[in-house]
Amino acid sequence: MEHAATVLREAGLTAEADRIAAEAAAYRKDILASMDAAVIERDGMKLLPIEPDTQRLLKSTNYRGGSYYGLVASMLLENEFLPADDVRAGWLVGALERRGGLILGMCEFDEGVDHAYTYGYWLNCLRRDEIPRVLLGFYGTLAYGMGRDTYCGVEVTQLTTGEPTPTTPHLYSGTQQLRLLRMMLLHEQGRDLVIGKAIPRGWLAAGKRIDVRNAPTHFGPVSFTIEAAADGQRIDCSLRPPTDRPPQSIRLHMRHPSKKPIRQVEIDGKPWSEFRDDTLTLRPAREPMTIRVLY
Repeated sequence: MEHAATVLREAGLTAEADRIAAEAAAYRKDILASMDAAVIERDGMKLLPIEPDTQRLLKSTNYRGGSYYGLVASMLLENEFLPADDVRAGWLVGALERRGGLILGMCEFDEGVDHAYTYGYWLNCLRRDEIPRVLLGFYGTLAYGMGRDTYCGVEVTQLTTGEPTPTTPHLYSGTQQLRLLRMMLLHEQGRDLVIGKAIPRGWLAAGKRIDVRNAPTHFGPVSFTIEAAADGQRIDCSLRPPTDRPPQSIRLHMRHPSKKPIRQVEIDGKPWSEFRDDTLTLRPAREPMTIRVLY
């Protein structure tokens, strides 16, 4: 309903957009109130039962954060109904991280891991700048999320043997892997476009290059190339920003492999001062540009 109201407003149907937005706000308020009423406390932790009347999912694991409870908790995070920093999202994340819901950054299930259903947790970590947790999950999917002979997506993989459940090809698993990679490279955050937030630092080691072409976003297609100089003291970026609905700003993360902060920035040969640590803020950003970052 919230998304429908946004589309209707963009289409100029303001009165209908306002009506649906008001209903969505009231419905959201009711759902949040039901979550607050359902929360329980166990071992000093608050837990969101998900099925409040029976607590079936929690009871099935003796109140651990794994198995089907962990899968559903991560899926609930995936739709981003709860903002990443919402206390209720924290209850779900806490169950996963502190009550046996994760193995190697992936959802635990049936003495193995079910990486595909972990996407919502990784998305929450990305929003909260918990990049090491995102990357642990990403490399975990590469190790456990594909058949060893066919490289097609699998669902549950046994930890000790590496054997997948007989579900290949599991297209949902492959899709979630690609979604995670896309979000690592670029994603929308409100009216802003974020580029490179979770690029592994090793991908920008001396002499390496990342090339993204015509990637679809809410703002329109975007292309960029990021290339590290051979001496490791400079990283260059050629950026073609989206122009269909230009973002309010573009935040470009240039993650030096040695975690060096940015010392100097030039855009099209001219000094640029809007940067901090390893992040540049570009606004306006409607024309192709060449960015040089010195460390």
